[in-house]
Amino acid sequence: MIASAYLPFVRSLRDAVREAALITPSDTPQDTPQDTPSDTPPETPSDTPLDTECRPPEIEPERADVLLFSPHPDDEALVGGLPLRLAREAGLNVVNVAVTLGSRVEERAVRRLEAERSCALLGFGLIHTRPEGFSSVNLTARHDNPAHWAGMVQCVRGILQEHRPACIFLPHAGDWHSTHLGTHWLVKDALQVMAANGEAFGGLIFETEYWSTNPAPNLMVESSPEDTALLVAAAASHASQAGRNPYHLRLPAFMLDNVRRGGELISGQYAAAPAMDFATLYKVSRWKNNALLATPVRPALRAADRLTRSLASMLSG
Repeated sequence: MIASAYLPFVRSLRDAVREAALITPSDTPQDTPQDTPSDTPPETPSDTPLDTECRPPEIEPERADVLLFSPHPDDEALVGGLPLRLAREAGLNVVNVAVTLGSRVEERAVRRLEAERSCALLGFGLIHTRPEGFSSVNLTARHDNPAHWAGMVQCVRGILQEHRPACIFLPHAGDWHSTHLGTHWLVKDALQVMAANGEAFGGLIFETEYWSTNPAPNLMVESSPEDTALLVAAAASHASQAGRNPYHLRLPAFMLDNVRRGGELISGQYAAAPAMDFATLYKVSRWKNNALLATPVRPALRAADRLTRSLASMLSG
């Protein structure tokens, strides 16, 4: 076999990314060319509505079952495979917590609007830590500016006290980007303050990954092509960032590669890769006795698995 046999495949991937780069938010299905006939059987229809209007989701933030702590606007889409399914299939109220609105003060108004559009597409509620978002959410501030850090911790503590979620999503402790690392410890410090004051949280913690992969994930969640397209569209809502770095165009490739990684990281070396196309990896733990404790979970949630409101049965069933 020679490399040229794969050249059409490689070029098709390149061309698909280039074609997707031309899509604008105003594009509709009527603007998109019809698929050409092929011998490929049609995919099973999904009940995920596509091309929904960008309107505020009918979710009351105070009824949050799930809090998704996003270091930046757009992280809710980049790691949102499971939160999206929890909202759509399990009927849980997922609320995105915009920890920051980015580091550039002059862009924060735009990024706030982009976060609203993204969350509207995904069906997530949206709350902000502060109207302008936090600044200096990083380990340097945690070590060198304890007063600033304590103020942010108390704000996050207030959010957790108000919502009492069943589960929390936050970046894992090694997710490279300074604000991702800071967000991990910000939420963790808030949980520890709560425990010290008899306000212990006893739910599940889902550690996400984006900038650096988690070395020990224990859950792989499949996304259907329709859900993946919705995540891409939500990420594309953050146009101020997509123009600098088209995160949305690389998201399907990231989710494709998660299947390769998850197949062996979770199931063991030399395990066969599962029959999935797109997936997101998480590390699930239970917060108990002021620490993250290992909890047994099923290794994979497939797109065909219909999720329920019971997180315990969903993860172990």
